[in-house]
Amino acid sequence: MSMSKKDFIALADELRPLMKDEAPYSRVGPFVIDALCRFMRTQNANFKEDRWRAYLAGKCGPNGGEL
Repeated sequence: MSMSKKDFIALADELRPLMKDEAPYSRVGPFVIDALCRFMRTQNANFKEDRWRAYLAGKCGPNGGEL
């Protein structure tokens, strides 16, 4: 079963609190995010990595729009 947009958003929602630390790489290192993105691309060809990373960083809403 492939992951859907809904699954990607749910995963980001779980990770977002961990990304708010003041430490340089927060509690989740960039290598973990890179690995997750590689995996999610294999699960769904329509995965929008840039949008997902922006949502994870709190720069946009879950659908890519304003917060």
